[in-house]
Amino acid sequence: MDRGSAGISDKYARSDNDYNQPNDHAVSSKRGRYGHCSVRQWHNPPRTNPERNEFYRSSDACPSQHLQCRSVNPAQDFNALIKPEIMDDLVNKSYRFGHRYDGRNHGQYASSIKKYTLAAKRPLNRTEQSQLIHLLQNFTATRSWNWRSLTATLHSLTSAGVFTPHNPMDQSVKLTQAALLSTLLDAIIFNCNQKPQAMDIEALAIANLLWAMAKLVGNGLERTPGLKEAVAALLPLVSAHKDQFIPQNITNLLWAMAKLDELVELNVVTSTFESLVYKISEIPQLSQQGILISLWGVMVCCARLSMVSNANKNNVLEKHIVDLFTHLEKSSPDNEEEQTIIAMAASWLGRTSPVVPHYQTLISKHQSDFRDQLKSCIPSLQIEEEKSLNSLPPVDLILPDHNMVIEIQGKFHYVSGDFKTRNGSTLLKIALLQKAGFEVIEIPVNQLCNPDLIIDHIKTRVDIPPQGHGSASVKIGCVDETNVAADKECQSSDQRYLAAEEHLEQQTDKPKNRKKKRKKIHKHFSKMNF
Repeated sequence: MDRGSAGISDKYARSDNDYNQPNDHAVSSKRGRYGHCSVRQWHNPPRTNPERNEFYRSSDACPSQHLQCRSVNPAQDFNALIKPEIMDDLVNKSYRFGHRYDGRNHGQYASSIKKYTLAAKRPLNRTEQSQLIHLLQNFTATRSWNWRSLTATLHSLTSAGVFTPHNPMDQSVKLTQAALLSTLLDAIIFNCNQKPQAMDIEALAIANLLWAMAKLVGNGLERTPGLKEAVAALLPLVSAHKDQFIPQNITNLLWAMAKLDELVELNVVTSTFESLVYKISEIPQLSQQGILISLWGVMVCCARLSMVSNANKNNVLEKHIVDLFTHLEKSSPDNEEEQTIIAMAASWLGRTSPVVPHYQTLISKHQSDFRDQLKSCIPSLQIEEEKSLNSLPPVDLILPDHNMVIEIQGKFHYVSGDFKTRNGSTLLKIALLQKAGFEVIEIPVNQLCNPDLIIDHIKTRVDIPPQGHGSASVKIGCVDETNVAADKECQSSDQRYLAAEEHLEQQTDKPKNRKKKRKKIHKHFSKMNF
């Protein structure tokens, strides 16, 4: 469907990480709407070095304390954030203390930006982002920053929407965003590779850093080599600190790793999920929303596994789906996204859904145009659209006589909108449809410029005798999951099309000249990104 992918949204995994000054008496524990990570106050031993104490005083040019104490005046408070003297003060502190500067004041300033957006109950808009980015041209993270500063800065700026791409975007804004993010990721990678510093990180910081990186990917940020390296560097720390995570931290980790998708190798995802799910076995500690987050993350992991032809069923994760679903069976949420997760879990387990989501339907122009073209080319073909199957989110088009689903996929169904790697929600939906016995044809909208070739392929598929629900269907092309990086053992497209063709010959007993024609169609079709 040419719209945002169905399933869990970012609002279900919102992590808080207030950056408290030494004399800051902010609450040490706070829960968001869905009871996510508790906010822990950072405890600092008193400093004895006068030279270092000089820049730890709370007299920073930073308006965060004022934003917490009064109602927000958007214009006034935002103007307080973009005063040039603030950046001058940060640059001077960084320059003055050099490699001894740990980034504290930068982290405090980043937190004040986040607090402004929390008070305003929205991320930075495009105008605010542009004004702030121009001020941040000299906001540079260095390798001397400690985990506290790095975590507060990356988490706060990401949460506030500083790195969110807008369309269109000024080139200078884009370059500044990239440069700032690059310095942050470089410092994180450097600290991860320094054994003493790496072990100094707290479990909450690991969860918040990975949450921020997943949020960046979910917002459409390009998956740069630096981002991939930073994720890879942090993952070993998850295992090293897994006795230290509290359940609320783990729910955000599961969400983040599901969102990060191919940035994390499948075997790493599986082993990490297995080690984390044991930590949230004490379900009473989790809110219903925490259970929903965990359930969604584990199902996405299982969906990735299901797309790999030689992967075995993971009994540990499957059992965890059962355990989590059991705690939701008697719930009656009125939120569509919560209902969707429960319905997906029921479908995964082959059970009747305890809730029937009331889905909002939307027929895009891409979808209606392709439907009309398909109907015009095959008048006898029965086509239904926006139909919910097994209580799952509606499919774009379904050919009921052939047990076939056609999904027109817009850029929001792909990680970073690249039309290559499906995001977690889309991947889970496709896996559930296939698990229910439907054959799924996905058509990225950027391939609709040549609809005749696609329709010719569908013609070859509808020649297959109709099959009942739940029966085995012939897999076609890259629909199974060529986009999952971990599926190294997948057959090539040509081999798979040939296998499908041989099956067609056995079923339909068509003449050999027809077979050659189909091979020609498949040869061209396999070059498309399906």
